[in-house]
Amino acid sequence: MIKKIINQNNDIITNIISRLITLFGSLTVASLVSFKLDPSMQGAFYSFMSIAGITSIFELGFNNIIVQYISHNRKDLVYVNSFLKLVRNYNIYTVIILFVTLNLIGFYFFNDSQYLYYSWVLFTLSSSCYFIFLSRIGVLEGLNKTILASRYRLLYSSINLISIILLLSNTNFNLWCLGISQLVALVFCIKIFKLNIDKQHHELSYFKEIWPLQKKYIITWISGYFIINAIVPITYTYSPLYAGKIGLSLSIVGSISAIIMAGFNTRIPLLCNTLAEGNILKYNNTFKKFSFIAISFSILSGVLLYVFLCLGIFDKLGIINQSSLVPLGDFTYLILFIILQVIVYLLSTYLRNFKKEPFAIHAFITAVTMIVLLLYSLNDGIVSNLGRLIFINTFFISLPIAILIFNKFKKIYVKEIINNNSNTGE
Repeated sequence: MIKKIINQNNDIITNIISRLITLFGSLTVASLVSFKLDPSMQGAFYSFMSIAGITSIFELGFNNIIVQYISHNRKDLVYVNSFLKLVRNYNIYTVIILFVTLNLIGFYFFNDSQYLYYSWVLFTLSSSCYFIFLSRIGVLEGLNKTILASRYRLLYSSINLISIILLLSNTNFNLWCLGISQLVALVFCIKIFKLNIDKQHHELSYFKEIWPLQKKYIITWISGYFIINAIVPITYTYSPLYAGKIGLSLSIVGSISAIIMAGFNTRIPLLCNTLAEGNILKYNNTFKKFSFIAISFSILSGVLLYVFLCLGIFDKLGIINQSSLVPLGDFTYLILFIILQVIVYLLSTYLRNFKKEPFAIHAFITAVTMIVLLLYSLNDGIVSNLGRLIFINTFFISLPIAILIFNKFKKIYVKEIINNNSNTGE
């Protein structure tokens, strides 16, 4: 029955439902956290989620590579099957290393409480396994089965959110809900999502196929973690109370960018296929259209969120305890930050679709300046202006550098495509 529902071909309904569930789920979880958990436990809750974001360091753009490589070579079935086997082997080793590393980090932050640490161990187990799920989604997207991939994401998100909401409603579960809900969703999805590898394949070398591009992502992905995800756990070591406030606030505004990026990512295989065909004019036009929608949605969502907070609608409707958020002025900076972050994401995605990674220096500088500003503020005992610091770092550092990189490398990459077309006589 589930497979039948998933295979029904109606992408519009799927995308609408997926975004509504993501938005509703994020707000519901935020609401329960603000009302059910005390301030210090709220800080631990979002520290869990932020530290688990270190998964992106181990991922090192692997899912992007899967989509790009398979998109460019999907007509070569032998290569695709060989690449799938490489993906499976990479998953096994990475999950083991990731699980051990996350537990060591968790021991540093939460060793003073058995409850916190054991809850963390369960959550790291589910987060490590989630890595496998994401890579399999990447395979589907690379094969241009984006609608099917979207439905699996929808299925996972629905089960995970329903589970976490039900468990979080019972205060006895508290932090246990993170690991339990994710494991339930993963077990349910993995049973119907198998990675089938045809016998017709040959051995591919990780260091020849993956590493040449992945090594370019190292600085970008590691730096990307420290730009945002490291903020909550670092703040937690200074003030668990404010870590909860900034964590909850970031999760709400982050749901906007998450919805936008998830929607845009479903278009990346189409864009990569267009580049593989050498049709740069179509690529530019298609990218502009999707970018306009993404930026418009981020601005509209930001404005609505600001109005709701100003009018106290969340409090009046009992949706979110606004006293659990950062002050309105600081929250406004977070809204502006998300809009700018979407623009930076679009600029970087445009260039990465060429199977290039010119944004390493951008990520490194942005991460360093963010951590310096954060530590300077916390060491001075100032924890009430982190939203402003994040915005300043994005507006004056991240965005200008991103624009410079985009303008420089766009001409180079487009020229390469044009030259390739001329050499092949197209």
